[in-house]
Amino acid sequence: MGHGYRVKCTNCEYNYGFWVGLGMTHSPERGFYGDQEPYQKWTIDFPDKIDHWYTPSVLGLVSSNKIARQVYKLMTQGYIPSRVYGLAEYVCPHCNLLYHRFYFRLSDQTENPKKKKYTPKYECPRCRSILKPIKFHEHEGILTVLYLNNKNAKWECPKCGNPHLMYDKSKGEILWD
Repeated sequence: MGHGYRVKCTNCEYNYGFWVGLGMTHSPERGFYGDQEPYQKWTIDFPDKIDHWYTPSVLGLVSSNKIARQVYKLMTQGYIPSRVYGLAEYVCPHCNLLYHRFYFRLSDQTENPKKKKYTPKYECPRCRSILKPIKFHEHEGILTVLYLNNKNAKWECPKCGNPHLMYDKSKGEILWD
């Protein structure tokens, strides 16, 4: 099950709403194989339009045609998705804007001795820097932005430079499936 929530700057009106987690349309079967059987291993050519009922939902969730084409290419080569995937929080390390994007990893399952992994690299729509996946740590109502390796992201509000965020509890939390 996924959920949505909003964070806000403690000093100005900057805020961002996140959708994170998984819903039923993001199951491994539907998310990465569409309505074909997983044993078919991406043998069906999908049309350019990615909104058909039988296409894998990951192709629409990545928000980039370049990434969608790369995912399709790797899946046809035998890469498989890891069990860790879903909508996740991201930050631009250059302009500090917050985003949510579809996080996943594909692994090479061939006999290649140098097994390769692929994780999408999303670009910031504003400055084109590569977005970094993050998580939040709450202490006494204040949120710290951390990279996934637990290092402080040194986040500052893109509007006022304030380094503090908090959950916006006035908007509530949304659960979705």
